[in-house]
Parts: sequence; structure tokens; C-alpha cells
Amino acid sequence: MTNDTNEGLIDIVTFHQFMFDNVVPIEDIDDFNDEPITKMLPYWRKNDLLPFIPKGLHFNISFAELIWIRILDTLRKFSYPVEKTRKVCDYFFKDAYEGDLPEKNLKNHQKNLNLKKKTGTISPYEEHTLDYIETSLKDEVLLYLLKYDINYLTNLTINCIREKEEIGLFIFSDGRVGEISGDKELNNHRGDDLDLKEPHIYLSLTYFLREFINSEELSEIFIPQILNEKERKVLKEMKNKNVKEISIVMNNGSVQKIKSTKDGMITGAKADEIRKILGLKNYQQITIDTRDETTIAFKKTYKNL
Repeated sequence: MTNDTNEGLIDIVTFHQFMFDNVVPIEDIDDFNDEPITKMLPYWRKNDLLPFIPKGLHFNISFAELIWIRILDTLRKFSYPVEKTRKVCDYFFKDAYEGDLPEKNLKNHQKNLNLKKKTGTISPYEEHTLDYIETSLKDEVLLYLLKYDINYLTNLTINCIREKEEIGLFIFSDGRVGEISGDKELNNHRGDDLDLKEPHIYLSLTYFLREFINSEELSEIFIPQILNEKERKVLKEMKNKNVKEISIVMNNGSVQKIKSTKDGMITGAKADEIRKILGLKNYQQITIDTRDETTIAFKKTYKNL
């Protein structure tokens, strides 16, 4: 079950570092009914829903594999058909395996680093990474083994914690899957025709990460789909350390002024309060002064129903 406290939780860097290590005993995991998840393993395995997860009832799994188990359990909670769940599984795992996703990831990273090297902006650490990638692309055994860890779900999870943007998964009634990263458009790697007006189940990757990562760090990953363009601009400037002061006129008429430190950072309780105000639309007017001497000001729009 997800954890609403920070007890026993880790930071984002640690999660990223160890997300593929088998450190979670499967017998310690409960489902949404607080029953041992091992009761479901034979059924899921029979229906080809547990790729690359060991057989038996006593073994350790990785954080990445546990996220997939949580997704399976959530779809079961919504009585999503098992034959459609298999299509969702194929989207994340089979497509990645057959499409050599780990090799594609390495080549994309290699391309970006070579561009930095060409322009003279590559760092010593990135030089080392580039050497490692070039060596890895020549190692057929390594590339094969990586296919058991790297898939489209782990790609999305890594992007979520690296970019600090919410990743939303949209599971449609026929087994199609859509993704939204931050405020980008709905898409998937297959190029399927997707329409959010169709009935679907929405799954937040940030929600599943709450089981591992402490809430203070996760608070930096907001759900931008519920924000308008100007509200997202406030979070973007905060993320880019480009804020001097934010003035908020609250619904009750009071004014709240939040000033950044000298490096433009607004963190901790102050950042959480701003996100809460934006998410709840609990403001009348917001003015943000940035370090590049631009000003953003907007009022909440009231709509007549």
C-alpha cells in the first residue's frame, strides 16, 4: 500500500540509483485489500502479466517491478478485464523487448552527448558517460541483459523523477495506453489514435512513487493537467530558480508575499503552500517577479455556470 508518511522512505536520487536492484521481498507486499500479493501471482503469471519476474512465492523484486505490480493490482481493483490488461502489459514490456529499447536509449543518449562534445559544452562526467555508452553498445551480452530491466514503464518512471514532472497513464477500455508528461500532448510510442473524451482509467506515476520516495521531494512533482498556462508558468519559474518574489491575493482578501533566497529558490513549506494554492484555485490574483526582471500577473477567471 502507498505510504502517506516519510517513515522508511528514501530520496529521489537513492530511488533512481537502486530502482533496478532486487531489494523488496515479495512476501512482504500486500494488495489493496491488505492481503498478501502472493495470492495473485499464480493468476497473473498464468495470464502472462509478470514478464521477467521470478517464479515461485519467495524472492525479491525491484522498485521498478513493484510499480508494475501496483498497476496490476489497481487495474484489478477497477475490474479491468485481464485480456485487456495483457495488452497494457505488452505495450510496456513486449514492445520494449522486441524493439531493443535499451539499445535505442543508449544511442539517443550517445547522440545528445556527441552534440555537446561537438559544441564544446560537454562536462568531464558526460565525457566519461559517453565512453561508457560507446563500450556498452559493443557488448551484445550486456544489451541482451538490459532488455530484462529496461522497458517503456521504467523509461517513464525515470523521466518522471529526472524531469520532476508528473507522468499520467491513460488506460482505455480496449487496452490502448496513452501518456502525458508534464503539460505535453497525449501520445504513445505506437502512434495510436487517442482521444481523452473516450472512457479511460487515469493512473499517476507520482502516486505510485509515494510508496518509496518522501513526500517533500514528491511535492516538487505537481499535476500540471489541472493548472492553466499561467499557473504552470509559476511552477516553471520556481523550478528554474528564476523567482524573486511571489505576491498572492487570497480569496479571503489577505495578501501573502513569498520571497526567494539569493539563488532564486523557493523550497520546503513555502513551495508546498504555493502548489496548494494553485491546485485549489485558492487565490484572486498572483504576481510573480522574476530574476530576469520580468513580471507575470494574472487573476483567477470566474466562469458563469
